[in-house]
Amino acid sequence: MNTKRKICVVTGTRAEYGLLQPIMQAIKEDQVLELQLVVTGMHLSPEFGLTYKTIEDDDFEISEKINENFRTEKEKIKQKRIFRELPMYKNDIIKTDKYIDSEEEITGPEDV
Repeated sequence: MNTKRKICVVTGTRAEYGLLQPIMQAIKEDQVLELQLVVTGMHLSPEFGLTYKTIEDDDFEISEKINENFRTEKEKIKQKRIFRELPMYKNDIIKTDKYIDSEEEITGPEDV
């Protein structure tokens, strides 16, 4: 079976997105990884320009939008589920700081 390893990235601000964008692009282009993108916070606020549209314009597919204003019960449940399940994946999170000042190249999840 040739399944991709899913990497979930959560972004809530423009500044944060600017830092995550190159990592997201690398995941998107990788043959063995699949990007799952969750957008929340300021990205969904008209007050801050609905910057989720910038993410879409950068050709990223948004897997889920979570509105922190909790306008519906469904959104409350969705956020609780995500944050309840995140600790289960703590050992699967790629630690990129190992590679920042290194000549090593990450070629797949087995290198992490």
